Amino acid sequence: MVRAGFAPTRSYDLVHSYCTTLLLEGGDISLVQKARGHRDIRTTMIYTQVVIDPRLAVAVEKAFRVAGARGTGRK
Repeated sequence: MVRAGFAPTRSYDLVHSYCTTLLLEGGDISLVQKARGHRDIRTTMIYTQVVIDPRLAVAVEKAFRVAGARGTGRK
């Protein structure tokens, strides 16, 4: 990813971004729970706090638009 011009990223960051985006797009929280391997749904609920904050939702959407402009395939 660094060679492609992206900042160094941990696998945790990629999974967290995926799960947050899944919820932003209306995905079921139980899918996020399974993807993260959480036994207790309360652990997964941290992702809903991110989704509830509209300022963060706008920032995430803006970041995806910028990434799409870089040729990641997402627009």
